[in-house]
Amino acid sequence: MSQTNLGANCLIGSNLQPVIIRVDGSDRSALDQHLEMRGNCVYLALFDKEDPLGICYTGMSHRGDDRPRDGSHLRDALCVFVIADAGNHLTRKDAEVLERFLFAKVTETTDWKMRCYRPRAGGVGQARFADLMGFGSQVMVQLHVKFGLFADQAARHIATVPREFEPIIYNLFRGPPEGEKVVLNGFGGARATGVNMGKDGFVIRVGSVICSRVVASTPPINAARREELIFNGQLLRLDDEHLVLRRDLWRRTPTSAAKFVTGSTASSANWRPVAPRLRLVRP
Repeated sequence: MSQTNLGANCLIGSNLQPVIIRVDGSDRSALDQHLEMRGNCVYLALFDKEDPLGICYTGMSHRGDDRPRDGSHLRDALCVFVIADAGNHLTRKDAEVLERFLFAKVTETTDWKMRCYRPRAGGVGQARFADLMGFGSQVMVQLHVKFGLFADQAARHIATVPREFEPIIYNLFRGPPEGEKVVLNGFGGARATGVNMGKDGFVIRVGSVICSRVVASTPPINAARREELIFNGQLLRLDDEHLVLRRDLWRRTPTSAAKFVTGSTASSANWRPVAPRLRLVRP
């Protein structure tokens, strides 16, 4: 892959056209010099390793010469890598997906303490999501090769999409999930089985059929999770309306599991016991 260098701290990749500009210290006026910084972007800031607040912050902004330059949360950063598209074609939703990608990839490949929470995102469509994953992988390779980040990682691992964008795939090494077995049927053809583990969360079992569409009243992250899991092969499309799970998925509560399965505002009440509860009847 060919590159064009725009000075020691600026790089443009030729494939999906990621632009990476590194600025050191608190003076980030150099960001004003690049037209690419006038569109949506994501950024990665590094801090002193001894800082108790953490070493890394990932974020996004509607302009690369705005928050990455003047944001108070980056005042003490040792350096900031600002990532944009050469043609300013990233939308706000695109930047949200890339921010989530960047956070997931950093936490997957390092033991850095993060200063920020795991980002949320919305759906962008499967084709666009695939394009953004390619863009993100190009960014990771350039951060590795040209800027020396993640030096202890193999290049082939740097270029891969995160296995999980958040802890959601149930770890089978823990053993089979144990708890109350439940089912959820209806809601546009959803047919799911689950295990309610109480304080340990809820597992949606492999083979469950979930609705592919997400209603507008549910959190946008519901659509984003579908796109991530389809891309990584954990969800398989059955038809235009339904997907099937290829792995057990973990959710924090029965309600969040119901919303994931139905793509709607379902709740824990929509899960029904596999074995009906017996009621005591007085003589």
